[in-house]
Amino acid sequence: MAHSTQASVESQFRLLQTSLRATEVDLTPRNYKEFGPCRLGTAPAGSHIVVQIVRGEQEDVIWHHGIYLGDYMAAHMHPDGNISIVTIEKFMGMERGAPRGDYVGKAGIVEYAGDNDTLRNKTCIFARWAAADKDGQQIVYNALSSNCEWFATLARTGRGSSEQVDRVVRVVARLLSNVAVAMVEYGKSLK
Repeated sequence: MAHSTQASVESQFRLLQTSLRATEVDLTPRNYKEFGPCRLGTAPAGSHIVVQIVRGEQEDVIWHHGIYLGDYMAAHMHPDGNISIVTIEKFMGMERGAPRGDYVGKAGIVEYAGDNDTLRNKTCIFARWAAADKDGQQIVYNALSSNCEWFATLARTGRGSSEQVDRVVRVVARLLSNVAVAMVEYGKSLK
């Protein structure tokens, strides 16, 4: 990935994290079931897995999503745009080696209604195919649209979406609406 594109992705993350901390939006996935970092590798293959990374004293408000493939391997979409298969430790950021001192906070799965072995098996097949299709990957990572949660949801349900982005958009819309109302009221007070 070009340096400017990487800088843009990092800038998007910083802006999102700063904004969300200021509004105290809880982005814990709906239907989240805590497994804990040590037990994440015991989830059923095909599960939509999530981890929250802690940086120093501050917990990130954005969760990292992927698909557990079994045998302590996970498929995920990384901000560099690649969909890849990695060890569960790497997915959780434990092999990252970043100087920030990241470590895993919460870890678990997102549960789906009507879940069964057949659906989870189809999820694994899709996730492995997406990771192997290096030449055909047309997905451009964007923290606000095609992100890791979008990929995991697409693999799991056939429809990509990002609940945490939807929540952020609602908060920003409310904030902008409140600012607009305040500006109108301020304008009226000047007359």
